[in-house]
Amino acid sequence: MKTIFATLITIFLFSCSESLKSTDIPEDVLSSFNSNFPDVKSVEWELENKTYQVEFMQDDKEMSAYLNESGEWVIEEIDHKSDEEDVETIILTQPLR
Repeated sequence: MKTIFATLITIFLFSCSESLKSTDIPEDVLSSFNSNFPDVKSVEWELENKTYQVEFMQDDKEMSAYLNESGEWVIEEIDHKSDEEDVETIILTQPLR
């Protein structure tokens, strides 16, 4: 049930998005993201219904994190590729770190 709910939230959040530069992100949101992923490069930010989505690569995995305007985590997604190149998405309701 939690997976279904998280998937529905993700779909809803994707429906209305606006690309942002890192200079447009509130300090609380940047600080929260950077404290959990200090060495991540090549991030892309979007604003979706007052939720900040950041897409990035870490350890050869495509990841997405969603944070609210206060910098609190909403959802984190990790895409894993298997040997058959299928993509399995794991949706977390709390950050891994």
